[in-house]
Parts: sequence; structure tokens; C-alpha cells
Amino acid sequence: MMFQEEKPKNPKTITILQWNILFTVPFEKTLTYLKTINADILCLQEVTSDSSFNPGVNIPDQLAQALSMKYYYEPCRYLKAGRWFIRDGNGIFSKFPILLKQSQILSQEGFEFALERKVLRKYVEAEIAISDNQTLTVATTHLSWFFPTRSHIQMREKEAVRLGEIVATKRERFVITGDFNASPGFSSVKNVSAFLRASELDYRKPTWVLKHFEKLGIRRRLDYAFTTQDLRVIRTEILPPGPSDHCPVLVKIAC
Repeated sequence: MMFQEEKPKNPKTITILQWNILFTVPFEKTLTYLKTINADILCLQEVTSDSSFNPGVNIPDQLAQALSMKYYYEPCRYLKAGRWFIRDGNGIFSKFPILLKQSQILSQEGFEFALERKVLRKYVEAEIAISDNQTLTVATTHLSWFFPTRSHIQMREKEAVRLGEIVATKRERFVITGDFNASPGFSSVKNVSAFLRASELDYRKPTWVLKHFEKLGIRRRLDYAFTTQDLRVIRTEILPPGPSDHCPVLVKIAC
């Protein structure tokens, strides 16, 4: 089920969407799917400001305009191999005003298949005014994917430690989502779970589905949402992936 809710003047409940939109997907397909879901706040990864797949299209700008949302975008990666290139990052989009913005670098220069590259893994945070007298802090991240080398494993562990240190300081009215590129047993997920409550505890539903290899059983849980204890999670849904290879995670919370 997808939520079709209008923005309330004084919201008691809001919907937050976690989704890696996949940098190769045409912008119009991404936009169409997001309009169907109609969440109040979007936490998105692999959002390109320019790429060979959407040449000349600044997706953060155009997405915010098309959905009438405010946004905070942090560039994270530049990758180039021949004529193929992307400039992408993490974005938080909101129907409500964004009051404060900040980001922190978790790691840099991770391994990627590209001739030219600059890779930053970032924690991105926005304080959002969800009503006249209520704020909600929302954060998102996109952690490094697994590659079986010692240096890469050490870098992933560094990201997990730093992320745990950040969320340990969050006491109330806080939500973090992300593509952790990690199964539930990995340290990045455990470190966040040590301080925050998972939006749902049933991790059997995968969020990463390689459509061309689904028959081989390549399905993983990589995407998560966590909240502080004071926020009540009404429900969490894993939606169909749409045009991406990641399934959106839709969370409805009471504030």
C-alpha cells in the first residue's frame, strides 16, 4: 500500500521515504514513482547533479521543483570511465521548511570501478520544522559497498565507527535512514542499533534486488531506518523497487 496523504497544517504523523534511486535511471521514471508514493520527507541516495545517463539534468533541483519541496543536497561522488560519468550525492527533500543543515565525511577515496574518481561517503542531516512548534532532525547516508580487500574492509569499519559516534549524541526527535550496503549483522547496522530503534525488526524482506539475477537469489537487506525512542513508528513498508535496484522503505511515524 502507498500513502496518499495531503500535507497537514499541524502534523501529528508524517511519512519518510528511504530510497537509493540508482544513478542510471531516467529522471522522469524516478519522478513518476516518487509522485505515486507522495511521502512528506524523502531521503535519497545516488542523486545525480549531472551524468551521462541524465545529461545536463540537475536532479536535486528539478526534483524539488516538480514536487514543491525544499531540499538539502550534498555531492559525494565523481566517477568517470570513457564517456560514462556521474556526479551524485545524498539528498533530503521535505514538504516542510528546512531550518538547519550539516554534513560530515565518514570516509573518502573508496574503491570504485572508474578511471577517474573522487569518492566521499557522507552523513547528511537536516533539521525540519514539521509544525509551528515542532522540529524533527532527519539524516541519511550511503555507506561503501563491500569489496574483499583489507583496506576496503578497514574503511567500512571506520565508517561504521564514525556513524555510531554521531548517532550516539542523538537523544530525541531524530530519524536516520540510509543505504548501508550491509546486511543486518554488519557493524554499521549494529552500531546504529545500539543507540536507536529500528523502524522494524523483521529484516527478512530484501531491499536490494538485482532484477536480472533474481532467479539466482541475489536479494539482500541493505536499506534501513532508525528513530529515537520518543518517536512512535506506526508502520514500515518495503515497496516495490520501481525503476531502481533498491526497494524504497516507507516509514510512518507519530511525532
